[in-house]
Formats: sequence, structure tokens, C-alpha cells
Amino acid sequence: SQEALLRIISDSGATCVGVGVLLEKVYDNGRTTLAGFNVPVESLCRVASVANGVIELVEEEGYAQEQKMKSNKKEKSLKQEADESKKAYEDSSNNGNSGRHASKHSSL
Repeated sequence: SQEALLRIISDSGATCVGVGVLLEKVYDNGRTTLAGFNVPVESLCRVASVANGVIELVEEEGYAQEQKMKSNKKEKSLKQEADESKKAYEDSSNNGNSGRHASKHSSL
């Protein structure tokens, strides 16, 4: 178990500076057991449950925030693109109504 491994590390005189876990089974409370050792625990994937052949993962807060940021950035980009298109259309409409003045600018 993780607890036994941390005891072996301690008994050898070494210091554990952290625990890295590939799959953390949240439902087994392993992280709670390690809390008494006062070491950081990092897991690549957190499994909430395994039932009826379905593995349910824990969605990390950071992931949700990242997805929201990406969505907001995309919305902002689309709005900016729409604003630029609108401005270009308005500019071309205004230039088209001014006759020779428009052609003078286009030759620059």
C-alpha cells in the first residue's frame, strides 16, 4: 500500500517529497490515508467510480476553467471578427458614396 511504501522510505532515512499516481481511485480514499504524511499528491487521472462496466472520471476544476477560457476567447475572437467585418462594410459603403474621393484613397 502507499502507506507501507512511505513508511519504508521514512525508515530508510530518506524523505518523500511527493507522490505521483497514474490512476487515483477517489472512491478508495487513498489520498486521505496519505494526508497524514504531509506530502503533496498528484494524479494524472482521478476515477470517481467503476460500475456496470462504466468508468466515471472526476472532471478537474482547472480543466473546466480552461474550457471556459477557450470558449470565451473564441467568442471574443468571433465578435471581434464580426465587428471588423461590419466596419469594413461600413467603410466600403461610405467610400462608395463619395465617388472620386474613394478612388483617390484606393490609389494610395
